[in-house]
Amino acid sequence: MHPQIAWSIDPFGSAGVSPQLFKGSGFKVLVNDRISLRLKEARKQTKELQFIWRGSESQGGRATLFTHTLDSWYWLPGGYNWDNGDEGITPENIAYGPRWP
Repeated sequence: MHPQIAWSIDPFGSAGVSPQLFKGSGFKVLVNDRISLRLKEARKQTKELQFIWRGSESQGGRATLFTHTLDSWYWLPGGYNWDNGDEGITPENIAYGPRWP
């Protein structure tokens, strides 16, 4: 079995053929981040950060890919930056750790 979720949060651009490439590689879901700031803000306002990305019609347009765009870049939420002294996950704190905002 191979991964079915693609994590591509910092590409320098995507193309209309991207859904076909991901789908053709066996992925069912894509998580991305780097999109136009204007587009990201508009999608946040309309709650459309999750969408079905349809492939380019010039490439057949049959491939569709469920896509999720991160809402606030790819920074760690508070309490998870272990490189800078945050406490790591232990059996004692896993149930009571920091909560997502």
